[in-house]
Amino acid sequence: MILPSKKEKRTTSSMGKFVFLSVTILSLIAVTMLEILGVGYGYSSYQNELQDIKKNLIIKEQENLRGEIYSVAYQIKQNYLSQYKNFTDGIRQKALDGTKLARDMQGGQNREQTLKKLKIEFENLGDENYLVYDYKSRNLLFGKDSGAHVLALANNALDKQAAIMQSSVGSQNILSFATAYEPLNIAVIYSKDIDKFNAKFIDETKIFIKNLALDQNKYLFLLDKNSDKILLSNSAELENNRYAIFNQKRNEILNQLTSLARFDTKEGFLTYEWSKNDGTRAEKLSFVKDIGVLGLVLGTGTFLDETDKLATAQRQELFNDFVYKIVIYLFYFCIVVLLILMSAKYIKNMFDRSIAKFSEYFGERENTGGYIASDEIEFTELQTIAQNINEIIREKERLNFEKKQSAILLAQYKNSIDSSAVVLRFDTRDMITFVNGAFCELLDVSKKQLIGKPNEILLNKGLNYEILKQISQKIWAKHEWQGVIKTYKKDGSVCSLKTSITPILSGDDEILEFVCICQDITLLIAQQEKLQNHLQDPLTKLPNRQALIDKLNEGEGGVFVANFDILKFKQINEYYGFETGDLILIKLSNAVRRLMENKNLELYRLTNDNFALLGREPDFNKESFFKFCEQVIEYFKNEALGIKNNKFYIDLAFGISSDMHLITAEMAKDYAKETKTPIVVFEEKKDKLISNVNLTQNLKRAIEEDRIVLYKQAIVDNTSNQVIKYECLIRMIDEDRNVILPIDFLGIAKNSNLYQKLTDIVIEKSFKHFSQNSDEFSINLAIEDILSPKFLEFFKAKLQKYENIGRRLTIEVVEDEGIENFDKVNHFINEVRKFGCKIAIDDFGTGYSNFEYLMKIKADYIKIDGSMIQNIDENEESRKVVELMVEFTKRFGIKTIAEFVHSNTILNTVNAIGIDASQGFYFDKPKPLEA
Repeated sequence: MILPSKKEKRTTSSMGKFVFLSVTILSLIAVTMLEILGVGYGYSSYQNELQDIKKNLIIKEQENLRGEIYSVAYQIKQNYLSQYKNFTDGIRQKALDGTKLARDMQGGQNREQTLKKLKIEFENLGDENYLVYDYKSRNLLFGKDSGAHVLALANNALDKQAAIMQSSVGSQNILSFATAYEPLNIAVIYSKDIDKFNAKFIDETKIFIKNLALDQNKYLFLLDKNSDKILLSNSAELENNRYAIFNQKRNEILNQLTSLARFDTKEGFLTYEWSKNDGTRAEKLSFVKDIGVLGLVLGTGTFLDETDKLATAQRQELFNDFVYKIVIYLFYFCIVVLLILMSAKYIKNMFDRSIAKFSEYFGERENTGGYIASDEIEFTELQTIAQNINEIIREKERLNFEKKQSAILLAQYKNSIDSSAVVLRFDTRDMITFVNGAFCELLDVSKKQLIGKPNEILLNKGLNYEILKQISQKIWAKHEWQGVIKTYKKDGSVCSLKTSITPILSGDDEILEFVCICQDITLLIAQQEKLQNHLQDPLTKLPNRQALIDKLNEGEGGVFVANFDILKFKQINEYYGFETGDLILIKLSNAVRRLMENKNLELYRLTNDNFALLGREPDFNKESFFKFCEQVIEYFKNEALGIKNNKFYIDLAFGISSDMHLITAEMAKDYAKETKTPIVVFEEKKDKLISNVNLTQNLKRAIEEDRIVLYKQAIVDNTSNQVIKYECLIRMIDEDRNVILPIDFLGIAKNSNLYQKLTDIVIEKSFKHFSQNSDEFSINLAIEDILSPKFLEFFKAKLQKYENIGRRLTIEVVEDEGIENFDKVNHFINEVRKFGCKIAIDDFGTGYSNFEYLMKIKADYIKIDGSMIQNIDENEESRKVVELMVEFTKRFGIKTIAEFVHSNTILNTVNAIGIDASQGFYFDKPKPLEA
């Protein structure tokens, strides 16, 4: 045994000391950095929370104030509406009671006798609010008021325009209701002072507010924004005074509070300095809201000094928490440092003991000199290892010759095994000699079941004969065979193995055995099959859009692409249901497959009712591909698809492109739908389609930049020659400020999902403009809008927002396709008529507009199409058709409007026929709304 020298004993623990110091220093640095980061993050969080305390408290106060005001304001407004209704109902009932009294007094006497008695009866009632107007003498039979409003009320009553009417008599504002009693030729009017009603309501509101229970630090105040007056305050000296009598500072604050209620939001917050009950001044936060009746503004507020105290307390609490966290951090830091030192010491001792044992083990070998210069190595432990390695090298050289044959075999085994852990060996008699554990585990069999048995688990009868033949030829020719073999597990499930079979040769180049290295790729194949399913439409089992894109990306030339849609498929889904729609898609795809038989064509389903056909040269050229698309269209026009006792004749729209781009085929298809053309070839309409794309982009930018504007054109009454309403006409302003007519962009809008946005703009801009005046107006709505439940809700919301706008609105129904569901149309009409809207049929006499259409829609107006009017003075046939229209509509009380009236001659002819109103350049050219 070679014992270590004294020098070696002194250096035995040198590496241990190095490890100890390294672990200790690196650990301390890491822990210290983590401690610094933790404290820094804690301090940053502390600063952020410190800044948010006051802001969060104020936000909470604002929410409390708003909630209190909203609740009280709602109660006040509801109370006013209820009392006002009772007030007006009482006036109406009094007037009706007076009429009843007149009817009861008549009783077979002549008029003069009855009127005398009636006057006496009214005088006996002792109610000075009654007025009785005599139409015959044009004087008051009873009552003292002789103002102009009496005559207006009486005339309204005679015209059966019964309504509450407000008027002024001197300094008094009154509400009146009048009823006519025609047998006596009189009007009974009852009036009451509305100012007294309002004053009483305000007094009751003040009492209501005073009785509310609020926090000690809060109170409600009531302002009148119409007269800039304080109606209610917690201070008696402020109540019932106008702002102007107070000092400048207080006056400014009150005006600012009132101004908040005049903004669009009708409410707002204000922070200002105000006197408390104890006479001290403090910062105050107030919230005011316009109640919505009589110009009343309700407000409340709270002084922020209590908020400041609460914020200070929270800051102190936050600071204490931060200090506590710092102390905890330091405590844990000390514990971690102690643990590091103890762990490093423990590791050092373990390392020293291990190295000592390692040196002792190798020190037992005889030192016969070595090949490594061990004396140049610095550490004793590594010097000992080097000496022993030299011994191993010498021993290895001695054995090399004996193991030369084994080394050759091991090298060949290694080359085969390195690529996989699933291994099988069989000999030249095809008997299995070895399987590893991974092979047994994969196929769920034991080594005992395989070793010594024929190799049927890999080279099984299920393999194709050609594959077995190929394997045999390869391996017996001393070449490696690679491929995929499918075998079976114990439970019968298939296992796919990527297999390499290598012949093992002796030194004499003779085959000793065969090694099979396998890799399980069952999951990989399953994933490939799943990926293939992702390229298939689950409903029709056709390849999908991604499959088509992949095919086109392969870049093979001579490809024709056809993109086609089912026309009106959306209506089929809505009317018959999606189940019927799916069955139509399946039957259509099966029918097209049959038409494609024995033709080099591929069919794809892209989305919903959108399909694509792919044809290739030389089987197809441009003409033959076009002809096949025509055959498909004709087939579905003549052959109905039977679904659930219903027959569907399908119309298709095709777009064809030969540039291998799906997008160009889709553009051509969209143009076919727009122009109602069965088939459009992209190359033939390329310039037009690209122009449409550019126009679509221009239209999008115009919408985004608010360059969609409205024009108006007057509609004139043919009897009075007065303007009765305006039709709103849409225009687009291009980037060069040119005005673009709707004929140039509405069709594009419908095919690019922009039409609804244009409709929304027309409604918003027309409602906003005409809400600021008293003119009547009309807008055009397409039948697609009318049939949409979502649009109906949107339209009703706009009618509610712009109160009473519906009474001045006429909706012109624009129809470019036949209506299949008049129930939905009439539902829309009934809903909008609740708001007072009228209905007109536009372009009557052309397209789908006919008398049956007119009777089902029940319109208020028809607008006779300009094509029937523009030459009516010269075309006798047009005149006769228009005369029949007018005669028909008059029988049903429907008014008529002539379009395209451009000359005095046309106007005279229109008047002679009896048309009620006219529209055209003769009266007015379209001009901007503001003109």
